Amino acid sequence: MGQAKSLNLHHLFQYKLLSFDDLFWEIVQLEENAKQPLSFRAAGAWTAPMTTISTTNQTVDGWDADSLSLQIDEILILSDSTVEKLSAEIQTIDDNIRAIERFDAEQRMKYPDGAFDIWCERLLTAFLKEDFSLARQIIEDRRKQRDSGRFMVGSKSFYDLAEEYLHRVS
Repeated sequence: MGQAKSLNLHHLFQYKLLSFDDLFWEIVQLEENAKQPLSFRAAGAWTAPMTTISTTNQTVDGWDADSLSLQIDEILILSDSTVEKLSAEIQTIDDNIRAIERFDAEQRMKYPDGAFDIWCERLLTAFLKEDFSLARQIIEDRRKQRDSGRFMVGSKSFYDLAEEYLHRVS
């Protein structure tokens, strides 16, 4: 994202498993969202959370095509390198949750007062692995904490809906 007035270029690199969205939509009973264009998974309001890999905010030398092109090329080269590393690191669902937990720990080190968590990702992972005992434990713990899971449907939290989903599939 570019901000011409302040001559800033902001870069946010995030990812998630595509299967997280499909499962998330089953839980919140919005399966029709899976028919949306692929871009909806990145920019839609009702999608599974994404994991932040990196973010930068840099001042550009000038707001002309050549200056912007050079800096965007640098960002794309960095992103390609990051994708290669992630692709090598994440081969299984277990690799994925370990990576998410590592990125979460890094974010907490940078922003100790940040308001973020990865309980939704942990729950989605438990469901994908068909570890219904762990899924049940996460749901119970989050509901005791009065955690909405960042999503509400009427008076039901994401974890209320996840409990209903758990009853349907287990």
